[in-house]
Parts: sequence; C-alpha cells; structure tokens
Amino acid sequence: LTASDGRAIRMSDFRGKPLVVSFIYTGCFQVCPTTTKFLAEAVAEARRAVGDDGFRIITIGFNLPFDAPVAMGEFARKQGIADAHWTFATPSPESLDALARDMGFQWVPTAAGFDHLTQATILDGDGRVFRQVYGESFELPMFVAPLRELVLGDPAPRNDVADMPNPTVSMRYRPTLPDEFARPCGCRDDFELSSSRVDSQQLAAR
Repeated sequence: LTASDGRAIRMSDFRGKPLVVSFIYTGCFQVCPTTTKFLAEAVAEARRAVGDDGFRIITIGFNLPFDAPVAMGEFARKQGIADAHWTFATPSPESLDALARDMGFQWVPTAAGFDHLTQATILDGDGRVFRQVYGESFELPMFVAPLRELVLGDPAPRNDVADMPNPTVSMRYRPTLPDEFARPCGCRDDFELSSSRVDSQQLAAR
C-alpha cells in the first residue's frame, strides 16, 4: 500500500497493536464521509477507554486508480481527520482484491457509483480478524468493547458475524440511515455479504 503522504507501507507494519480497518472511495459524497466521521467519534470514545496509543486505524480506498494517495489525503482533510495513528492508504491493484477478501469487504460497480459494505474490521495484534462492526452508525459499545478486550483484557460479548461457528457465513445487511442517505453513492438498502476469519500469515505478505 501507499500512505497518503507517499510512504510505502504493508499491513504487517501495524502488527503488535489492534488495528481498525475501513474501506471508502473518495468519489462518494455522503455515505463514506458520514461513515468516516462517525468512525472518528467511535475512535475518540475507544481512546477514552483504552488510551490514545492503544490501537491504530487504516482507511483504504478501493476505487483504483482514482483513490490515489493525494485523493486519500484530501478525503481525510475534508473529514477533519489529522491523526498520527490513523493512516489513509491506497492499495496496489495487485493487492486490492486479496486485501478486501481477507477483510470480508465487498463492492459492486453501479451506474450511481458502488454498492458496498460499510464496516469497521477490528484486527488483533497478530493481524487476525477479531470483530466486524457493520453500518454507517452503530452503538458505540459494539466498537469499544472489542478494543477494550484486546488492549485491556476486558471480556466483551461475542455476538457478531466474525464470532459465529461457521467461518464463512452470509447474511443480509441493512443500513439504518434515513432515506436521504440510503443510496447517495450507490449503496444498496440490502447487500449479500460474506465474512471469514483471517489467518495472520495471509496478511504478512500484504
């Protein structure tokens, strides 16, 4: 990947601490900015619980070649995010599909833009998927509790897709935003998704 400041980075660079992964595309004018701003609120709440240096965040652009490093940096600036522990990055074309598959992220091009999942994927310090949190907005404990468990060792309820016995499952995803936010960037009101655990060795080469 290439960070918005031009640095070459790898997913393995983030090992050792939990990592929150989100996907956006910079041509989205409502859902992706709204989701990212809400994620910033969730990150702030989690930091109050586990400390400022307890975890990292990376937001990845999936619409290549348009989500270039400069565009990702501009997207971050427009959302008011200037955070030393939050990286905005562009994957290489060769790594994008495998990276999205590892994270359980899916998207489909449409005339309006893209149908895509809105999710925050929480990886543990070894690069394994620990929790998936879906939606443009969500109850903050759904996000904070897994990070508390990873950073502080506080047990958190396990009741989401990533913790079901079957490692690959399908479900229907439905956002909860008002109608005016339902399809601003081609996001559908339901979406067939799959989520699978990630082997830490799979991410080592990314």
